[in-house]
Amino acid sequence: MGNIKVVTFCASVILLAKLVCSTKQRDSDLRQMRLMRLEIIKSEILKQLRLERPPNVTGIPIPRNPPFIQEIERLTLNSRRESNMAMDDIRWDTLDEDSSHTETSEEFVLAERCDEPLRHFDDKSIRFSFLNSSRLTILNASLYVYTRNHTETGDSNSFLKINNIKRSGEVERVAIRQINDVHRNGYWHKFDILAQVQRWIRRPNSNLGLEVKANSVNGRSLAITHPDKDEEKPLRPVIYMTVQRGIKYRKKRMNYNRDCSDFENSDNCCRESLIVDFSSFGWDWIVAPKMYNAYFCTGECPYNFLQHYHHSYLSQLQRGVNGNGTGLCCTPGKYSNLSLLYFPEDGSVRATKLEVLQNMKVERCHCA
Repeated sequence: MGNIKVVTFCASVILLAKLVCSTKQRDSDLRQMRLMRLEIIKSEILKQLRLERPPNVTGIPIPRNPPFIQEIERLTLNSRRESNMAMDDIRWDTLDEDSSHTETSEEFVLAERCDEPLRHFDDKSIRFSFLNSSRLTILNASLYVYTRNHTETGDSNSFLKINNIKRSGEVERVAIRQINDVHRNGYWHKFDILAQVQRWIRRPNSNLGLEVKANSVNGRSLAITHPDKDEEKPLRPVIYMTVQRGIKYRKKRMNYNRDCSDFENSDNCCRESLIVDFSSFGWDWIVAPKMYNAYFCTGECPYNFLQHYHHSYLSQLQRGVNGNGTGLCCTPGKYSNLSLLYFPEDGSVRATKLEVLQNMKVERCHCA
């Protein structure tokens, strides 16, 4: 199904490119093309994320756990770097034919309430849902739990305990940590639970949740599990995972590219900048990056210019001889992916996701 989406998107881009393949665009034409391209991008993002419409997450607090904040900063920094980076006038690509590689990405799974039969654990129990996990290799998994401010004397004797809930109602120890003075003013505790997550993925029916216990000397609960106060809602427990997927691709034959900004006096095929600003769409459900440069292709394709394959040149000559030729068109020759951190559901951050969208940035233009 993913391949169908990619083909549809590429076909839409090529169709859009063919509308302008015969002449260099004036400023007004470029503005119109940008608007058309933006609509295609918006539609494709929703399609790849399997969303019928943009989620409504107005007023939802942004999680403040350390890996989430770091991921926002990383995606924002990468987006700015890519948008500001001037590509070399000549860029060569020498990937192998029919090659493959593995791609790693980060995913966040926020804690939910346990199912009804397990409520005897009260608010100390949490559960994590792993969707489409059978196709992933989990490289590492860390649980982050936040403990509240506490000032009671003797709290250094308190412990934060993480237990796996079994179907019998019993629990087995996953991790334990002493709460000391360093944690007095509120603290994110990190636990390596790779083995536990791998067991859950191998046997989904065993995933009944975790019991999270931490009490002060006077019995006050220190661990935040299901926050009700607005100021504590961003502090929900989270599992931060690094996952690996197998990716296949075909070689892009040796070719080069050019940006329009470097060839202002040329009417020939080049790559034009296109800033996609999600805030301007009102898409607050996308956490990061808030904008990125998608680029698009425009310009003329004279004989033997930026042609990806030799048969493109021969076809162009043949069309000219037959008198029916519109010539070749300036179209995308290579795409790159886009990582998005987003809220997929209305009014909920339960399943905050980081996903890699295929073919969302034009890396190279050619004549085809």
